[in-house]
Amino acid sequence: SKIEKIDTAGAWLIDRLVSVFEKKNVEVRLQGQSDVASILLEAVSEAVRREPESGPARPPNIVMRALEAVGRRVYEMRDDFLASMNILGATIRGAQMKLDRGHGVNPAAIFNQIDRMGVGAIPVVVLMSAIVGAIVAQQGAYQLSYFGADIFVVDLVGVLILRELGVLMTAIMIAGRSGSAITAEIGSMKMREEVDALKVIGLNPIGVLVFPR
Repeated sequence: SKIEKIDTAGAWLIDRLVSVFEKKNVEVRLQGQSDVASILLEAVSEAVRREPESGPARPPNIVMRALEAVGRRVYEMRDDFLASMNILGATIRGAQMKLDRGHGVNPAAIFNQIDRMGVGAIPVVVLMSAIVGAIVAQQGAYQLSYFGADIFVVDLVGVLILRELGVLMTAIMIAGRSGSAITAEIGSMKMREEVDALKVIGLNPIGVLVFPR
């Protein structure tokens, strides 16, 4: 053969052919290969015949498995807490750096976020409140009709929406809507390397992006 060099794919093909012939009880001997080829063939043969490593052994009983699950959950909660404290500390530090440098807080950025998170959420909150109020009124009128108290449906809806559900739905809608919007916005800025651009021009991303929000 005029083959002078061999790579891993060629060594794997040779090892596969040798294995096929050995299964048929045919004796195979490799001759004439260089030292480098011999080392490569041996390494490929060992890698192919090596048994896959088994995963981590599971605890012997259900009690140990339960304790392991609880321990993993505690570690995850610790990591989440540390990440939250890191973000909070970085936000406070970013605000402090903005004030110390004399730049102050940009009111336009804060009012812009108030408009986007608060005023922009009014239509959705009003729509959800109206739908929930209509459902409460319909169900309340149906149930109160058994007692001849249909006249109190208006009071029921007013008290329930204004005192309880209105505040709760507003908080949930604003938190969910604004939280997802902030996550998507900062994520896209990170992907487009805009956060790195802020660092390059000497601005603290926490003070510019996180603090106003």
